[in-house]
Amino acid sequence: MGIPLFCTGMRDAVVVASPNGIMVSDKVASSYIKPYVENLSTQVMLAEKSWGEYRVIDVEEESLTIKVTLNPGHGMSYHSHAHRDEIWNIVEGEGEARLDGEVRQVRAGDVISLPCGMK
Repeated sequence: MGIPLFCTGMRDAVVVASPNGIMVSDKVASSYIKPYVENLSTQVMLAEKSWGEYRVIDVEEESLTIKVTLNPGHGMSYHSHAHRDEIWNIVEGEGEARLDGEVRQVRAGDVISLPCGMK
């Protein structure tokens, strides 16, 4: 986010700051926020997952630009999208991409085009 968040004098608290908002909660009560978050109608702009994170960089009428960062040794789930194409630009590191079952080595500078429906 790039904005400092300072907290002081807190005990057993959960503080989460993201482009979607800021949550401050008692640690025991933090799970009670889930129903409220699930009902938000705004675009999720940042998500931290076990494999890394994704951050929405730009939203346009016909496109969405997302930065995906994978933790070393992790990968995303094997999936496809029924209603959109994807283009991946590998900007750092190296790894493997599985495209419709075929494993392809990728590294910084590679561009992968995934037509709608391709796994």
